[in-house]
Amino acid sequence: MARSKELGTTGVLIASAVALIMLGDKLGISLMEVMQSQFQLERDDAFDSKKYFLYLAPLSKTLARH
Repeated sequence: MARSKELGTTGVLIASAVALIMLGDKLGISLMEVMQSQFQLERDDAFDSKKYFLYLAPLSKTLARH
């Protein structure tokens, strides 16, 4: 039985749509938290390599929580 290439593509698109419908709220909230925490950067901190990890730690906690 021959299968068309579009059948696999359609399956992936449908599965992605279902996943977004099911996880959309959590994904949106997580994205908002990450963006808020990462875009609040002081100018002096941007040029201090030691403070980089201070901004990275909350990001990893946010991603691990969701």
